[in-house]
Amino acid sequence: MTTLFSYERKGATLREHKLSKQLLSSLLKRRGTLIWLDLERPSSEELHILQEVLAIHPLVCEDMSHSKTRAKLESYPGYHYLILYALTHAKDIEPVKMDYLVGKNFLVTSRLKPLESVHRLIDHRERIGLLMGKGLDFLVHAIVDTETDNLFPLLEKLDDRLDEIEEVILTSGAEHLDDILSIKKELLKARRIIWPQREIIMQLTKGNGFITAEAVVYYRDVYDHIIRVAEAVDTYRDILASTMEAYLSVQSNRLNEIMKVLTIFASILMPMTLITGIYGMNFKFMPELTWPYGYAFALTLIAGTGIVLLIWFRKKGWA
Repeated sequence: MTTLFSYERKGATLREHKLSKQLLSSLLKRRGTLIWLDLERPSSEELHILQEVLAIHPLVCEDMSHSKTRAKLESYPGYHYLILYALTHAKDIEPVKMDYLVGKNFLVTSRLKPLESVHRLIDHRERIGLLMGKGLDFLVHAIVDTETDNLFPLLEKLDDRLDEIEEVILTSGAEHLDDILSIKKELLKARRIIWPQREIIMQLTKGNGFITAEAVVYYRDVYDHIIRVAEAVDTYRDILASTMEAYLSVQSNRLNEIMKVLTIFASILMPMTLITGIYGMNFKFMPELTWPYGYAFALTLIAGTGIVLLIWFRKKGWA
């Protein structure tokens, strides 16, 4: 999906257009006009238009077509290139790369996957007009701030899952290793995205790149939020490590209990087996073989040995 907006500062008029090479070139030449071009899954033809009309470097267009480029802020003649990531959470945490090309009078946003926050912003034409009236850096801030705030409910879901797993492990000792490893993988994925992004946003708070002095304070607020998110991710990783230790401790205790029961059974059965083995040797001159009460004596001896050992184990607290 491709959306093109133009904003006339004189008259504060916002218009939506259909993208074409000629129209984009014409809009760029108008004084007092700001442009926002949003591309979702940009085609090779659309990237070619960017190269021809906006003089976007071919390497930038190549980065825009890849989904796994690192977060960065680069300056080129006539524009700045910013890459940041949003995190979605349908089933697992999924990073969505957002490309921003910010020039004096144009903003190009591009992504390879749908992003609900951008769709919602596009549907609110009045808000777009207000933001573009302040400046393109305020429009960028609106998207970045929304995606940063969206990280908090995502982390809250992980926190709830951690609490649930920890409670189940400590109360019932149920096996949740797959869930623990799944959360660990998601936290690692989030950390890989958030920490580099934190450094990029810190650069924006210093007024680097396309950020005006009026917008700096708003980017500082975004930086505060992403610091909180980064700290929360590290906290959850520590909690997860403790949960993993608790899980391993519970599993070790369960194994020890099983081994304890098996050891008691083996200790009781061992003398019984010894008695049975002695009377199974079938020597000709064994007195008990011809004794009328020999069989009952052997059974009583076997049972008595087991009972005595069991009583002794209980007194020792082993059973």
